[in-house]
Amino acid sequence: MLKPYFLFIFLFSFSNFSFANDQAVSVGYLNGFDDIQGVRVAWRPTTLDIDTTWLGDVDVYLEAGIGLSVVSDQHFAGKDIGSHYQFEDNLGLIIDLDESEKLTQQVAVRFIHYSNGGLNNDNPGLDFLNLAYIAHF
Repeated sequence: MLKPYFLFIFLFSFSNFSFANDQAVSVGYLNGFDDIQGVRVAWRPTTLDIDTTWLGDVDVYLEAGIGLSVVSDQHFAGKDIGSHYQFEDNLGLIIDLDESEKLTQQVAVRFIHYSNGGLNNDNPGLDFLNLAYIAHF
């Protein structure tokens, strides 16, 4: 059975909100406990502006994305995650810190879920809370 958040991200990525200038691709390197290493590639179809007039002059965005990850070891945090290949789903908030002609700075808080999507019998899934600094230049 398809989990509700997979369905949400799938439908959201093909909605009218998927503007070309909001799309992003990210590539990252994972380095964790127990010599876990890997590469992650993710696609964010869009960000949505949130009405934050009550915050004053602060811009806040909602983001959702899906991606693929390859990790060096199938054992992570004492769990057998079943495969070196994982799907990544994320949902987060982005806050603009500063915007100039040359550099836009943001901070993001994201919930990230990794799962092999049932491609293997062992599929405990991993959940992370991520804090990120973003610089667009």
